[in-house]
Amino acid sequence: MQEPARKHEEQTRPEVENDNWWESDRTDAIGWALAFIWGALVLLAEGSEFTKDISWWDGWGVFFVGVGVITVTLALSRLATNYRTGKTGGGVIFGLILIGIGVGDMAPVWVWPLVLAVIGISILISALKKK
Repeated sequence: MQEPARKHEEQTRPEVENDNWWESDRTDAIGWALAFIWGALVLLAEGSEFTKDISWWDGWGVFFVGVGVITVTLALSRLATNYRTGKTGGGVIFGLILIGIGVGDMAPVWVWPLVLAVIGISILISALKKK
């Protein structure tokens, strides 16, 4: 006895949910976009000599502080919305490190101990929240 002819089933690529990184996490995409826009603005300010009379201006420092602020802000927004909180602690730590790099030697003596304390507290909170 012959088997009934089977219809040819088209082999398709299985649907991969959120195939692109910007679709899988819009918050990260927003962060990257803001970082690039901030970098462009800093470069424009440097190139146009807009900052020649600003004594404290250091392009790289301003860039790192800005990206650090963006990173911390997005991490805190994740925490506030309870959205993918696994990335919150790392975002805060990375953002604080970027701010510290940007501020560099201009920071008062108490800034680095404060940054280290905030990093330590955020790690502790993250560890205590995990089950």
